[in-house]
Amino acid sequence: MTTSKRKPRAKAKPKENEVEEEVAVEEIPLTECQQKGSNCHWTIAPPNGPVSMGICKKCGAEKEFRNSFEYSSWYGAKSTGGRGRGRPRKNPS
Repeated sequence: MTTSKRKPRAKAKPKENEVEEEVAVEEIPLTECQQKGSNCHWTIAPPNGPVSMGICKKCGAEKEFRNSFEYSSWYGAKSTGGRGRGRPRKNPS
């Protein structure tokens, strides 16, 4: 079986009368732990609404954490077969 390699597409150049749209990106400041090259150790409050506050045990930084997420069809639906597309079950004989 051979696989074909696709060439990456070149970015389209804007036409003369078109202007590239710039998208604003919100910069998240680094915590003290991240500035030192380590990771934060978050203690997150119990869920009470859409977000919960978290506090880093090491540096005291505060951050909001979402308590739920939007469903994505990326993972697909469960198979009706029970085990999905894996190895078949072994039949005990």
